[in-house]
Amino acid sequence: MCYDELFKILILGDSSSGKTSILDRLVNNQFSNNYIATIGIDFNVKTIKIDNNTKIKLQIWDSCGQERFRSLTRSYYRNSAAFIICYDISSAKSFQNAKFWIDEIEKYVDKDDVVKILVGNKNDLEDLRQIDYEEGKQYARTIGMDFFETSAKNNTNINKLFHHLSSILNDETIKKLEWNKNLLDIKNRRKNCC
Repeated sequence: MCYDELFKILILGDSSSGKTSILDRLVNNQFSNNYIATIGIDFNVKTIKIDNNTKIKLQIWDSCGQERFRSLTRSYYRNSAAFIICYDISSAKSFQNAKFWIDEIEKYVDKDDVVKILVGNKNDLEDLRQIDYEEGKQYARTIGMDFFETSAKNNTNINKLFHHLSSILNDETIKKLEWNKNLLDIKNRRKNCC
C-alpha cells in the first residue's frame, strides 16, 4: 500500500503491560490471552488513513520491558518520531516505572519534537484497577503528554490512539515543511536584495 509519510514509533513500558497485545490488536485485529514476553525487540507496520488523501505508514517497534534488555532497547530510540509509554492500570508498579521510561527518553533522545503519549492499558480489568483514570491523565498533563486508556482485549481506543498519533505526526511534518519553505523564501529574498 502506498503512503505519504513514514514514521518510526517505539512502544515502551514494563514487561506484561500489554505492549505486544496493543500492537497485535492494531495490526492483526486479534488478542491472545497467552502471555509470551517479547525477547529483544520486534516490529510491525500499519498504514493509517487520517483523511481522504493522506496515508501515514507507521513502523511500530515493540520493546521488551525486562530490565536486562534496556540497553538494547535504547539503541532503537534513534530516529523515532514518537514514543508510546504504556503501563498496566492494574499495576501501580508499572505506572511508577512509566516515569522511568519517560526519563529514559529525555535522557537518550536529543530531539524536542518527538511525540510522547502515555497509555494506561488493560482498562478491561476495572475490578483490579490500581491507577485511577484521572491520576494517569493528570500525570500526563503535568509533563505535557497526551493520554489514552486502552484495552487490547476489548479493542478499546486502540485505533483512536494510533489515528491520533498519526494525525499529530502529519501535522508536525506539515509545520516543518512550511517553516523550511518560509526560511527558503527569506534566503531567496536576501539574495535578490541590493
